[in-house]
Amino acid sequence: MRYKLALAVLVLALVGSLAWTTMHYRDNAISYKKQRDDYSGTINTMQNQQVSVAALDAKYTQELRNAQDTIDQLSDAVDAGTKRLSVRAKCMSKATGTSSVGDAGTAELDETSRKDYYDLLGMMEHQRYQVLYLQEYIRNVVNQER
Repeated sequence: MRYKLALAVLVLALVGSLAWTTMHYRDNAISYKKQRDDYSGTINTMQNQQVSVAALDAKYTQELRNAQDTIDQLSDAVDAGTKRLSVRAKCMSKATGTSSVGDAGTAELDETSRKDYYDLLGMMEHQRYQVLYLQEYIRNVVNQER
């Protein structure tokens, strides 16, 4: 009889141990599944943001390239003489002493100033597209996170 009682206690202990182990691993599996689902949502959000940022980058890079092409075309046209670059300037007289309207020289930028003008024009366009890019990035990427 003692043998049966010891065997029954041993079986109950074994069943209890198996039940506790099963519950422990079940709880771990549920916890890991929840973490995986949370991480999957985060990963999906990050992938969507990467796609949005890549689209913004492509859009504004192309617009910046187009603006630079326009500036280069303008510069080439001015250099070739098909277009003129107008600036507000006062013409200094070539003659000394008394002067008349016909004595004024032509107001033009010298070669260095003309290059500087196109460089500044390019920098302004670059800055403009950077600002537009950042504004759209804030609207479409940063504000989506909230």
